[in-house]
Order: sequence, then structure tokens, then C-alpha cells
Amino acid sequence: MKLNNSTLTALLIGINFTSSVQALQCDVKARASCIITDKRPEFDEFTNLDCRKFTRKYEIDIEKVENRNYSGVINENGYPQINIEYKWQMCNLNSNPNEDVQISSKMSYAKLEQEEQLINKSGHISQGNCRTYKISTFMDTEVRYHKVSTYVKGFLKIGDKIYDTEPNDKVVCQDYKFYRTRIRRSDDCKVEAQAKCYLRDVDTGKITTTMCDGNIEYSSNSKCSVPVRYEWEACNNEDYDIPLNAKRSKIKLNGSVVESIDTTIEATKCVTFIRDKEINCSKNTDTNCISLSLRGKGMGFRECRDYTFSEVSISDAFPSQSPSISSAPTVSSYPTKMLTSHPTEMPSTSQPTGMPTTDMPTSQST
Repeated sequence: MKLNNSTLTALLIGINFTSSVQALQCDVKARASCIITDKRPEFDEFTNLDCRKFTRKYEIDIEKVENRNYSGVINENGYPQINIEYKWQMCNLNSNPNEDVQISSKMSYAKLEQEEQLINKSGHISQGNCRTYKISTFMDTEVRYHKVSTYVKGFLKIGDKIYDTEPNDKVVCQDYKFYRTRIRRSDDCKVEAQAKCYLRDVDTGKITTTMCDGNIEYSSNSKCSVPVRYEWEACNNEDYDIPLNAKRSKIKLNGSVVESIDTTIEATKCVTFIRDKEINCSKNTDTNCISLSLRGKGMGFRECRDYTFSEVSISDAFPSQSPSISSAPTVSSYPTKMLTSHPTEMPSTSQPTGMPTTDMPTSQST
């Protein structure tokens, strides 16, 4: 085939156009969180504390439950109903002011358990802004696990142009966040999982006492890195040895298994695992998360388990402006009795037909 000048020019233009589109990027961040808002004496000191951190510091007293001694609202079996606030966010982290995100309303969602919430999924999110939805409700402590999640999918939007068509004119951005709270009780088998991150001295590499979270600043320098030490600690607070199930006891860093724990923890002892790493402080969409799940066998048929999850946030990596798009009515200081902890008003749209296949936790069974 012989190419004339006009044909060759058209091909070259097409190649250059494709290359420029492929160079475009789109960055979004999904967030889901929970804080304690209860003002009762039992929970007042935990006000505004992250719910996962709350469950590391507090356990439900089963004797008080059986004697129905908790103040305020309790369920029919004596378990307290704790006032909380859930929050979901979809954020545009693109670096350039003209780079908006056109949301895919069919794919994006904010969920409490499996029920969709009323977050605004229409139109686009301007660069540096978030869509935020909050509800004030309560946590039924008789239910062991409480889950919320956010999934945002969209397309790059510059001016009036939306990059959402195949094959070469498509720039997709997506992110997923799963947040789970596990209630601890006084009659649980006493194993404890802890995951921490400490800064290391830049010059000597030695460990410091400064925690990573909130102490790493975002930098536009792509070579910026901060030396850190990750520590995972598995503790047995019982007076007998506890063998761990290696298939269910895992150390994870950023969702990947670092090590399966195949050991027996002696009575009243702890086992510590250490990894020295570096965090790239120029990547504002990276999530530096560490987790530890423990599953073992206690006395008789008693199962011993615990789980911890910790995130290291980079300062100024998120938009400073987070306008609230919609909100639900708040409940009173003490919640009224309800059949579930879900808000009564739910979206009229159906559940998304497609679920994200990437950036999702590989295991949430613990």
C-alpha cells in the first residue's frame, strides 16, 4: 500500500493525539469513616474518636449487659446503643484546576452494610473538592460487625469535554474504601492485634518515637521518600498458650500479605514482626495501610480472634475544602429504639449492577 502525503499526515496526527490522551491521568479518593458522638458517662471520653480506635480502647461489659445496667437506650437484651456518625466522601484529587471528575452515577455508591446512602452522584466534582454525606445514627453493640463502604468511578472532564469513550479517548478514575468496626466484649478470648508505624531518622535510620500518621507531609518532588518502621504485634493475654491458625492469621501491608503467622503465642506473651520501609510522600493517592488478623484456638471450643487496621495519612494530600452536599437529620442525644441502625429514608435508585473488581480488599472475613 502506498501512502500519499495527506494520508501520512493524518496518521501522524492520530498517533500524536492518542499519545497525549494516554498521558492524561485522573485521581479520585473514596473515604468512609465513623466517629463516636455519644455523651453518656460510659462513652463521653470517647467523643469524636474514630470508631475503630474506640473498639481498641473499650469493650462491652457482659455483666452490665446481663444486669441491664447500661444507662440510656439499650436493646431488648441489655446491649447499649451507641450514638455515632458515619461519613462517606468522594474526592477529586487531580492536580490541575481545570481537571474535573464526571461521576458515573450507575457505578458509584456509598453504603451502610448493603444499603445505599443518599450521596449526590450526579454531575461532576470540581478539582480539589469532595462530595460528602453524613448520618447520625447509633451502633447496636449486640451486632459484632458494622460495615460501611464507598466506591467512586468517574471520567476525566476538562472544560466541556468528558473523556469517557473508547478506544483511545477514555480516562477512568476509581477508588474503593471499606471500613469495618468489630465490637469487643469482656468475655472474649484475650488476644490482641496491634499495627503501628514509626518514623525512622533520615540520617541514621534509627527508629524514633514519632508515629507516622499525620507527621508525613506531601511533596511535589517525585523522589520524596520517608523512612519508616512498621510493627505488628500479636499478644496473648490469657494464662494459657494459644496456637494460631496460619491460614487465618496474616500480616498485611497495603493489602498484600507480608507473612502468615504459624506459631503458638505463650501465655501473657507477645510476638512482634518488623519491616523497615520507605513511604513515597509525593503520591497523594496512595493509601499506606497496615493490618493484622489473628485467629487461634482457646480453651475447649473457644475461638480466639482479633483484627486491627491502621492507615498512615500524608498531610495536605486531601482537598482542604470538603463541602457537604447532603445530610440526614440527626438523632437525639440518646437514640430512640429502632429495628436497625440504618436511616429510614433510603435512595430510590436501585443497587449498582456492577461491582468494582480492582482496589478492593482481598479478604474481609476476620
